Amino acid sequence: QVVLFLVGAASRRWGQTGLIAAGATLGFTDVDALVIAMAKAAGAADQVETAALATAVGVLSNNFLKLGIAIVLGRARFRVLAASGLGLLAFATALGIAYLR
Repeated sequence: QVVLFLVGAASRRWGQTGLIAAGATLGFTDVDALVIAMAKAAGAADQVETAALATAVGVLSNNFLKLGIAIVLGRARFRVLAASGLGLLAFATALGIAYLR
């Protein structure tokens, strides 16, 4: 509930930029809460595209967090495989974000 309140407050205070920043920040911690918060934020027809973009940015930030963890904590072969897979996912997500823009 706190997340929904904070995302709403960021959206009201800073508009689209606030919603996207909230998505990026929330993506670091919990993608499930991100999706629920953005689905709620997309209630107005004019916010659907921004909420989709914020969700994609949040997924990308979550991917970068996992990539960093895999590189720092991973060992040998796992580090290479995880970094490669997560790098490809990040690239594909970035392409999706570029397409949405």
